[in-house]
Amino acid sequence: MQTNTKIKSIETKTTIGRSGQTTFPAKIMKELGLKEGDQLRFSLHPDGVITVEPVQLLSAEQLFGIFDQSQDQDGFVLNLDSAREERSEQILAKNHFGGE
Repeated sequence: MQTNTKIKSIETKTTIGRSGQTTFPAKIMKELGLKEGDQLRFSLHPDGVITVEPVQLLSAEQLFGIFDQSQDQDGFVLNLDSAREERSEQILAKNHFGGE
């Protein structure tokens, strides 16, 4: 999906078919740079409004090394080994003593 800062307003309609499928309007796909295979998130709000938004998936390049970082962007230190060890101990204690 492209990041278009000047998205023009488009209003269109589509019909829901027998199996619940619908065709996504080509004008909107083109405006947002969407292509076949892209994912969409549908949300139903309490006032009955339905919103549809593209799901932005991270690329392999963006994911590379994400779990090797020692701290996040706010400076919070991530210690995955310690967290794994602590959780393992909780699981072993639960299994050994029959409860938490």
